[in-house]
Amino acid sequence: MLTSIITFYIFRAVDEDRKIEYKAAVKIQSWFRGCRVRAYLRYIVLFKKSWHDWEKNTDVPQIRCLQILFLSVL
Repeated sequence: MLTSIITFYIFRAVDEDRKIEYKAAVKIQSWFRGCRVRAYLRYIVLFKKSWHDWEKNTDVPQIRCLQILFLSVL
């Protein structure tokens, strides 16, 4: 009887530790995922800014017209 009570408390303590470790792992994973997403968004914003600068400095309608002409020839 005494050993079953002790075993119960040991397993209960182990289960509580497992829950704490699980919550900690979830927090670390969500933090890491957030870092990756923010880095990706920074990259996208930088790409978008450079694309708009390039588009502003070049004659994009003329390039598109040439693309249409080229594709129609093929």
